[in-house]
Amino acid sequence: MDLQKILHLIVLIVFVMIAFVAIAFVMKVAFSVLHLALVVAVILALYFGAEALFGKGRR
Repeated sequence: MDLQKILHLIVLIVFVMIAFVAIAFVMKVAFSVLHLALVVAVILALYFGAEALFGKGRR
């Protein structure tokens, strides 16, 4: 194998590693955002549910 093929192989391996790290990072961020959105949705649902149940009694 000549030097250029080895160099191309190294560049390819590095690129694949960077891609995997980037994908893992994006997945982690997306999971965090999804988790946050889920928590907010649950809080809003509970709030509006309580408002619907107990709001009529107050008025």
